[in-house]
Amino acid sequence: MQVAVLYLRPRAQRALRGAGALQRAPRDSFVFNTKVGRTLRPDPSCRNAKPGGWRHGAHFTFAFDYSAAGFRGQLADSLMRTGLGRVDTLVIHDLEPVAHRDAEDPTGERNCAAHLEVLRRSGFDELCGMRAAGTIVAFGAGVNAD
Repeated sequence: MQVAVLYLRPRAQRALRGAGALQRAPRDSFVFNTKVGRTLRPDPSCRNAKPGGWRHGAHFTFAFDYSAAGFRGQLADSLMRTGLGRVDTLVIHDLEPVAHRDAEDPTGERNCAAHLEVLRRSGFDELCGMRAAGTIVAFGAGVNAD
């Protein structure tokens, strides 16, 4: 089962907790995966990072963060939203340039390279440490292509 913070801004994770199905199931009876790489931030404009808003989404925008501290916080936030004590795997979200396009970097290549450098210097070691400590079983990467 996979649920990421971006899915319904974070209603999908909260819905799993609200339904209680995961809390009633023996924890070893399912594998749970979530993603890291985005940190939610309150969105005072209530537009959810979109000019017209995110339909049925919570009032959050996000910031990319591939650092060790970012990954620790993102995992802790996901655990709180789902009500689970652990996840099995983490997938690093949006490592491709298209996800990082903005007005200053229309291709996203410079922004993506900067995020990959943060991952290389900080986040990757954190994921290796989480795996070594048994916090997670495995980690991987999710990359979209145009």
